[in-house]
Amino acid sequence: MVAIRKYGFENSSAWINSNLRLDSLAHCLRVSECKAIICSNSLYQFYQKTKDAGLLNLQNIQEFIIDNKKIINNLEDSRILSYNWLNNAEDEEPIHDDTITFHSLLCFIYTSGTTGMPKPACIKHFRCYSMVVGCAYSFGLLPTDKIYISMPLYHTAAGILGIGQVLFRGASCAIRQRFSASNFWKDCVDYNCTSSQYIGEICRYLLAQPIGEYEKKHKVRIMFGNGLRAEIWKEFVERFNVKIGELYGSTEGTSNLVNVDGKIGACGFLPISPITALVHPVRLVKVDDNGEIIRKPNGLAVPCRPGQTGAMVSTIRHDNPLLVFDGYLNKTETKKKVIQNVFRHGDSAFLTGDILHWDRLGYLYFRLRTGDTFRFKGENVSTTEVEGVLLPLKSIIDAVVYGINIPGIEGSIGMAAIVRNRIEQTPDEEFLHQLSSRLRAALPPYAIPRFIRICSSVDRTGKF
Repeated sequence: MVAIRKYGFENSSAWINSNLRLDSLAHCLRVSECKAIICSNSLYQFYQKTKDAGLLNLQNIQEFIIDNKKIINNLEDSRILSYNWLNNAEDEEPIHDDTITFHSLLCFIYTSGTTGMPKPACIKHFRCYSMVVGCAYSFGLLPTDKIYISMPLYHTAAGILGIGQVLFRGASCAIRQRFSASNFWKDCVDYNCTSSQYIGEICRYLLAQPIGEYEKKHKVRIMFGNGLRAEIWKEFVERFNVKIGELYGSTEGTSNLVNVDGKIGACGFLPISPITALVHPVRLVKVDDNGEIIRKPNGLAVPCRPGQTGAMVSTIRHDNPLLVFDGYLNKTETKKKVIQNVFRHGDSAFLTGDILHWDRLGYLYFRLRTGDTFRFKGENVSTTEVEGVLLPLKSIIDAVVYGINIPGIEGSIGMAAIVRNRIEQTPDEEFLHQLSSRLRAALPPYAIPRFIRICSSVDRTGKF
């Protein structure tokens, strides 16, 4: 991403989840409207399988493979990107490109937006910069910090909030290719790290580890991220002697929340003063049992008061670049996330799709996510996408996928309710083998349902 924008390319980069395979990978490449694809040699086999399956139309799309040691055979030299090119890099600073400004597009980061398939969200330079600086000042991150990053760089958390501290603030970082609970604190000691990032699962995995010498020797003073459950918050802080910086936000959203004082379980704070409603972009509004906005007789939304629970919305203001909702590459999808006539006639707001509780002191607590997605292992799972993998099987008449909560497990775990086609008369063992093979081939591991229900029918609402 940095090299592409530094070089001055007109277009931006789209950050693809490296776990995607076949249909999922093809979808994300297709909706990015890309003109070129850059793939590492370690992921080339999955990319090639997607092409061989006929899922990609590569007409007028250039392909480049990062293959420094030429591991892959039969590749044209013009398609190979080699680190050896760095030896020929110029010493002089490149000419400044005046066409790239703070309002220029920086990259696309994929998100489900709580509904539908993954879609590329537009990230502009000023939004990236504001997220990085806002995170730094909220949690006291310093240019002298060394940040331990063990999360995927294709997400906003590590790719912008983490790496951004290096690019914009002058900090340094230690990046681990894959999270390891047993090596976490050892790495922090070995690389002299002073801060780190987390999602709820990371904290739970670390607590599950036996007490070790390195968890007392580290110099990590703060860990920042999201999803730390209230039930383990105090135990985590006391055992590892770190400060927690909990935040809430969405990749495409216009506003974020931060918990800067360590209030257990809270993801942010919203002052309870009536003046807040006039100046603060974040509000909670009442919703019905179906998650629909409740409207007053005059057509406006009903704001929540302290002590109430509602859907979080963020007002859109075109006179403030930080509160302009750029949404997604697909503008039709963008419009779906904007609601009109919220607090006054003619205004608009970004609908997060999340339900939060606002206590009487002003602290905000995440309650649940509406829509047809759920989170598991720090990743958004699109139920629409999983259902799309199941339904083409001839042995399945209908299928509904949803997330279920299990005590002690962060997020939700996938459940697939399936109506079998008994006319096919596929033996149970063969059916399960077909099902397993298709799910494993087409979906990343975190999206594969862990539970299967065989039903005579599936219930659907009047809307779906």
